[in-house]
Amino acid sequence: MSAAPTDILSTQLAQRIFSPLAVLRRRCRLYLALEGLVPCYLALLAAVAAQLLFDRGFKLAIDQRGVLSAAITVFWLWMLSRHLLRRLLLPLSDRRLAATVDQAHPELHDQLATAVQFARGEIGAAEANSPALVRAVMADACEAAPRVHFLDVLNHRRARQRAGELGGFLLATVVGVTFMPDLAATWFQRNWLLRETSWPQQTRIAPIGFDGGFRRMPRGDELEIAAENTGRVPKSAELRWWLDSGSDGREPMKRVGDSRWEVALGVLTEDVHFRIVGGDEYTQEYVVVAVDRPRVLSTTVRITPPAYTGLDAVTLEQQTVLEVLAASRMEIEATLNRPVASARFVGAGGDAAPCVQPAPDCVHVTWDKPISGSYAFELLDRDGWSNRRPVRYTIKVVPDAPPNVQLELPSVGESITPTAELPARLTIDDNYGLGGVALRVQRGDEPAFDVPLEGFAAGRREFLVETFIAISTFHATPGDHLRVRAEASDLDPSGPNIGRAGPIELRVITPTDFLAELAARELELRREFERLLSAQRGLTDGLER
Repeated sequence: MSAAPTDILSTQLAQRIFSPLAVLRRRCRLYLALEGLVPCYLALLAAVAAQLLFDRGFKLAIDQRGVLSAAITVFWLWMLSRHLLRRLLLPLSDRRLAATVDQAHPELHDQLATAVQFARGEIGAAEANSPALVRAVMADACEAAPRVHFLDVLNHRRARQRAGELGGFLLATVVGVTFMPDLAATWFQRNWLLRETSWPQQTRIAPIGFDGGFRRMPRGDELEIAAENTGRVPKSAELRWWLDSGSDGREPMKRVGDSRWEVALGVLTEDVHFRIVGGDEYTQEYVVVAVDRPRVLSTTVRITPPAYTGLDAVTLEQQTVLEVLAASRMEIEATLNRPVASARFVGAGGDAAPCVQPAPDCVHVTWDKPISGSYAFELLDRDGWSNRRPVRYTIKVVPDAPPNVQLELPSVGESITPTAELPARLTIDDNYGLGGVALRVQRGDEPAFDVPLEGFAAGRREFLVETFIAISTFHATPGDHLRVRAEASDLDPSGPNIGRAGPIELRVITPTDFLAELAARELELRREFERLLSAQRGLTDGLER
């Protein structure tokens, strides 16, 4: 059976052993805190100084300052965890503290640790221990405890040294903030409040037209940087630039007036990063963002011919020279390289046809009756930039040509008899369909007579017919003059367009006169034949000689 100490012994244990151990624990944690705070505060000062110098020298952007502050915070939390929290969370039990005191005072023979163990009831099995012996051990420990200084186990000199170091660091911080309040306030506002507060300096140079350190400009334009100088004006200023592609350089800036600096960097081809250095000014990084002007990337043209042609719509890709049948419907859809705020389809006289945007980067034009001319898209993007050297669309409106009509009277001369039957061949074609054909014979100034034509149907694109014209039908007499002509019309509703052939002039004579003309013609042909034959003989003789 385990023995419990008496009330008097319990009081002595609490006053002489446990109470001094509690004081030792508090003092030990204080010294551990001092030991951990010194490297933590020193690390914080070093990080803050590095951040201040880095930002002061390079004028970091907000995102860069935010990343750096976050990194410092993580680093300092890691230092706190490693050097302070780990020490403060170190378990300091009464038994461990008592053993430490026993180790520092060999004359105690581990009495304090044993008494603490027995006071906690850790005495083992009841049959193996004597209650009287347990009380005697605890009583001896209570008698020996007053002769021991528990705090002697601590390194007070090191603690005072750490306290002095911490106080010196704190004093240096207070002195620095007191004598440089503007510098400290600027650092805090820039790096922890992330404000665009400027560092205190004599010279300030700020580029004109940059919002948040950025400025958008069209690619291909001449890049000129202008900066405003406030405060003391330095003797010279220099712009230091670099590109994402790896190129870099320095350009001296030209002073204009009393407080303005300018420099030209040539044609803008890609993003340009730069800083301006002059006097005690070393600006933050500025970026000129190269943005393409709006332009047409690809074009699809759909041409729908008039309904009377019966033709299907035609789609053309990447063509800017367009030949369009009159009265056709033309649709142009252009894909752009970037979204635009507005788009117009214009010609020499201004707006040519309505232009809509089915998507921010696409424009569509529908033109029911296009007009010949040169046209282009005028694009305006959201930055207010227009397209330069736009794609030109050359439209040539071709009218529907009249039908092509050919009339032949094979083997018929200028003279005929009243009873003649004339062979006639009529060849007609039209690209988009025939509306009507006619073969007419006119005697003198009388109205013309239509010769019946078989096999024609409206809409045909080609028509070929051979027929005979009976002169007796027109009651012609010798001495009359006949005119034979052919006509054809197309299906163009705005016309129609009419094609004509002829007239072929014919003279009506008597059969006797006709035979005389034939004989005269035969004689003429014979003479011509003899002339040709004589010329051939002369050539033959010449070759033989």
